[in-house]
Amino acid sequence: MVRLNRSKVVWGWCLAGVLVLGVWGSRPVNSADPAGAKGEAGQEAKSPRLPNHFGKLSLSEEQKGKVYATQMKYAKEIDELKARLKKLQGEQQKELEGVLTTEQRSRLKLLKSESRKKPASTAGKKS
Repeated sequence: MVRLNRSKVVWGWCLAGVLVLGVWGSRPVNSADPAGAKGEAGQEAKSPRLPNHFGKLSLSEEQKGKVYATQMKYAKEIDELKARLKKLQGEQQKELEGVLTTEQRSRLKLLKSESRKKPASTAGKKS
C-alpha cells in the first residue's frame, strides 16, 4: 500500500473542490432563465421565489404560476413604495440633523463612521 503525505492529500482535495466549484459555477445562462435576465435600470431580475412557507405546501405548477403572477402584479408598486420610503427616510434624517448643533453633527458623523467599522457580531452588543 502506498503511503501518501498528508499535505499531498489535502492539496488533492483542495484541487478537487476547485474543479467541482468551477464546473458547478459555470453553468450557461439560458435566455429563458429569469435569473439571468436583466431587469430595468440594468439590475439583474430576481428569479421568482415562493413566499415563506409556500414551498412546504406541495403547490401544483398551476398554483405556483398564479403565485408568481400575483407577485409580479404587485412588484412594481412595492418597488415604488420602497423608493418613496427611502426618500422619506432621507428627508427625515436631514431634518433630524438640522436640529443638531455643528458640534453634534460632527460627533454624529464620527459615531456613524465608527459603527460601520465594527464587525456585525459586536454591533448589537451593549458594553
